[in-house]
Amino acid sequence: MRSSIRHLSSVNGSPIFAAAEFKKTVHLFRTGCPDAERTIFTNLDYGGNRLQIVPQRNMLIAGAYHVHGIEGYDLTTGRRCWQRRDLKKVRSIRRNPLDESISCFFENRAGVVIDVLTGAVLSDYRGVRDIYFSHDGILELHERQSKYRIYREKKEELDVNAESFGLLDAAFSKNQVALSEGGAAVRIYSLDSGVLDGRYEPPAGYHMLVIKHDPKADEFVGILWGYQSAADYFLVRLSQNGRELCRYGLSDGYASAFLHDRESALLASGREIDLRSGDEAFRYNFPMDDENSAPTNK
Repeated sequence: MRSSIRHLSSVNGSPIFAAAEFKKTVHLFRTGCPDAERTIFTNLDYGGNRLQIVPQRNMLIAGAYHVHGIEGYDLTTGRRCWQRRDLKKVRSIRRNPLDESISCFFENRAGVVIDVLTGAVLSDYRGVRDIYFSHDGILELHERQSKYRIYREKKEELDVNAESFGLLDAAFSKNQVALSEGGAAVRIYSLDSGVLDGRYEPPAGYHMLVIKHDPKADEFVGILWGYQSAADYFLVRLSQNGRELCRYGLSDGYASAFLHDRESALLASGREIDLRSGDEAFRYNFPMDDENSAPTNK
């Protein structure tokens, strides 16, 4: 038996995180507590980044690809507060830490900014495929067709050309941004000068699924996946110039999230992994199923 969890969503500064099964069922956990506090039944579809918890507004946002569009649920009661059936083919949903709005991106239309409490469209994006925010929301990275544009407090800071078919994740420190692309290297750029500070070349057939900045060590940490064989996950720490500092083997990593305040990584199995030692720090009682096939990574 294996974990039935396929999506994880956590937010810096909140002890609440969401763990969703293959479709629809979302369990809410509190860090350091092994069992779920409550379960919410949604119209979430598997794939992409279609689940976003917004605890500061007591909301859970779930996206679907085909029929149901985007929905907002009350975290306390599980009640559906709003639904936008007109916003279909959802690819990703991102929380803006500055104003707690959500940015949504789609397969065949421009991205939009939505009021998390009402679902009302506040504004839209043109030519942007996805967006990544720093923890404080001051820095933004806009993924475009062939480049990444970085803004500081809405002012353009830096343009970086793409080297791959798509961005897997991005992480900001105070002075740098790390970019992880599908089937390609992790590049680390200076936000002050725009200079390439470092480059991490994963082993052949691997790429970094997710990446974050560890402010205490001023290093980057990510989860490396062997995509060619659909096996082997590692927790990897990188220096500011992209040098690999250490690597720890993981039992899984097909769904993961960082518990920022606990300085740990949460895996779909329910294991919480210390970012510095690679040791198990805690274990959550995630639901299990009998599926034997690994889900497709992004």
